[in-house]
Amino acid sequence: MKLQLMLNNMKKKLKQTLSPMGFRNAGNCYYYIKNDIAFCLSFDQPSGILYCTVHIIPLYIPCERRHYTYGNRLNSFSNSSVGVLMKSAPDKEVDTWFENLLYTLRESIFPFFQSISSPLQLLHFVNSDPAVVNQFFHSPPDQLDRLRVFTYLYLNDYENLKCAIKHAYVSISRANYVDEVKNERNSELSRIESYLSDSSFCGSQFCAEIVKRSLQCCFGQGICNTEDGFETAEK
Repeated sequence: MKLQLMLNNMKKKLKQTLSPMGFRNAGNCYYYIKNDIAFCLSFDQPSGILYCTVHIIPLYIPCERRHYTYGNRLNSFSNSSVGVLMKSAPDKEVDTWFENLLYTLRESIFPFFQSISSPLQLLHFVNSDPAVVNQFFHSPPDQLDRLRVFTYLYLNDYENLKCAIKHAYVSISRANYVDEVKNERNSELSRIESYLSDSSFCGSQFCAEIVKRSLQCCFGQGICNTEDGFETAEK
């Protein structure tokens, strides 16, 4: 009961802080959409604890629901001051946790979101230092390769897409999935390869249809991209 009360109080504070910055709320998720990428802060409370996950959802990748594939819990970041919050925590500890959360968001997370605020910037990040990527995206190699494939597709960069597909086949073969999942992912890659043989095919248009469905699946409605957002965060 106390944890739920804490969460309700923090939701009010979060709304006051995040709404002026363009965030919307869907259940336990606060999100902002820019350039077909949803930037998300999600709060979960399993077994009497509360923690925050920072993640993005590239809406041009097919999905059935909101997911944490490209993200990480704040308590897993090195030198993080935002740990998990126990339901038995005294009020002072709760206040400190919330202040640490806001500080970390303003100083680290929002600048990171700004640095990957377009598919091209996101691609540059994913292709950078693996140690840095793993800090923010605690994702298996095959999921990072899937991100590369669909981002190159979104950008109509077919030459790099062909190379990315080859890498993706390899990472799927090495992934610890049941055969059914591997077959689905391989079929997905095969379909994309077949599209590339059609001179009239346009990757960005194809991805635009995926975005429409992802918006519905993740947030329950069609939502237009907005151009302001994290930049308006006050220090």
